[in-house]
Amino acid sequence: MIKKKYLRKKNDLINSLNNSERQAIVLSIEVIETSKIKDHLIYECDYLDNGTQKQINIIARDITEALVKLEPYVGKGIPDSTTGLILGSHTFQGLSPDHVVAPV
Repeated sequence: MIKKKYLRKKNDLINSLNNSERQAIVLSIEVIETSKIKDHLIYECDYLDNGTQKQINIIARDITEALVKLEPYVGKGIPDSTTGLILGSHTFQGLSPDHVVAPV
């Protein structure tokens, strides 16, 4: 664990990261809910894309799949609302209806 005196405020960290040469930086990713798609989770991903902070939800089986799904949309100038709609919807994931778990 990093000592508190070495931690910066999120805005200071983001400003520092914006000065780097990286195209995209994932600030955080966490599971927020289970999906109605069988064996899938909903991840909330907070990231910098060409210096712009974005936050989206991604439906995926695991964190690796979530990041793989995000990669094609980074650096393209696509708004986070559009990316979130594509990656956070089972309709746009190309999954057939048999993957959807019926409500109990």
